[in-house]
Amino acid sequence: MLFGKYLLKKGLVTNKDINDACSLQRKRCQKIGRKAREKGLLSNSDIAKITRKQNELGSKFGETAEELKLLTHEQVSELLDKQKREYMFFGEALILSGILTEDIVKRELKLFCKEREEFWRKFFKIH
Repeated sequence: MLFGKYLLKKGLVTNKDINDACSLQRKRCQKIGRKAREKGLLSNSDIAKITRKQNELGSKFGETAEELKLLTHEQVSELLDKQKREYMFFGEALILSGILTEDIVKRELKLFCKEREEFWRKFFKIH
C-alpha cells in the first residue's frame, strides 16, 4: 500500500488531496528529458527519438540518450544529480500544499512504516 492510500484509508486525506500533492510532486520533479530541453541540450524530436528507443529497449532515458549519442555521460550525470536534488517526497508535497502538518506526516509515516514492516515479517514467516 502506498502512503497516500494509507492516509486515505485513515481518513486523513481525500482523493483530491492526493491528486494535489502528486501534481506538486510532478511539477517539482521534472523528467531529465524536459530538463535537457530547457537547457538546450535536446530538442522535442530528440526526446521523441530517445523515448521510442527507450520503450523498444526497456532502458532508462539517460542510458538511451547516451547510446544514441544525443547526450554525453557527463550531461546525463549532471541532469540526474539535479533531478535528485530537486526530488520531493509525497509527505513533503502534503506539507507544502498545506494538506497536513509536518507533525502529522512524521507520525503517520512512522506508523505506515511499522505496519509495512509487520506485513512483510508475517509474509516471509508464512512463505
